[in-house]
Amino acid sequence: MTIDWSRLAKPQVDGYDTLVIQEAAASKYAYRKKSPEGPAWLDGAVQLSNQLQPPSGGLSPAGFDHPSLVSAEQYLSLWPECYAQAQCLLQVIFIFDAPQFSGARGCFCGTSPRQAGREHLEDGAPFGEVFSTLFDPVGFVEGIVHEMAHWKLHALGIHFERWDDRLLLNGTEELFESSIRKDKPRPMGAVLHAHWVCLHVLAVELVATKLRAAERDSDVPIIDAAAARVCAGRSTIEVGARWSQFGNELWDGMQSWTKELLASADAFLRSA
Repeated sequence: MTIDWSRLAKPQVDGYDTLVIQEAAASKYAYRKKSPEGPAWLDGAVQLSNQLQPPSGGLSPAGFDHPSLVSAEQYLSLWPECYAQAQCLLQVIFIFDAPQFSGARGCFCGTSPRQAGREHLEDGAPFGEVFSTLFDPVGFVEGIVHEMAHWKLHALGIHFERWDDRLLLNGTEELFESSIRKDKPRPMGAVLHAHWVCLHVLAVELVATKLRAAERDSDVPIIDAAAARVCAGRSTIEVGARWSQFGNELWDGMQSWTKELLASADAFLRSA
């Protein structure tokens, strides 16, 4: 199969990128989408579970009647390409609450525990299993889309600290500043993961504003900060990344999406 790598950067209307990533995940992780049993989300396509041990203090399993599940689905439905992609690529979403953060923006998110024998691997959890918190419905969506973006890049062979040379040619010993983690320099794989995550998150935040007219003032600093992270990631990758031919095509697609999102963010900020 000849892949149009530029079309993998952004969720596509025709689902092209989703199909490519599903095939990659099937080959790499033996991923097969299963029909949910019991509580589900996204029009019944994705299993919901509250049977995961809280990954950190302050989190507790959420109920399936949590009101944020309804509003979060409304937010994600405003981005139909991503909604459809999540229906296909997410297997289980473990839901948590953190009542002490009620009224705050953001989320705590991650993947399910790594499987036996794969504890040392960055992609050691079952493909498509993620968790996110529900105290902020927009944050919940950001969390699951954030983790889905990581899974997509894992399926394409780029992990945080290891990768093949099909797309990225940097050595793992080359370190750069990440747009998310600021505590230490990171390999280019991690930097690329961070940038792609930031693109997806900014897209969520922009579509969410369509239902948040009353929260416009509070959304301004959120959008401004998200756009700044995207700019920072782009600058680092432009200077430091070394690509294969296929990698260049993927990066061209990311660049096009970056320009589109930044233009939308600028329009929103100017109108605020």
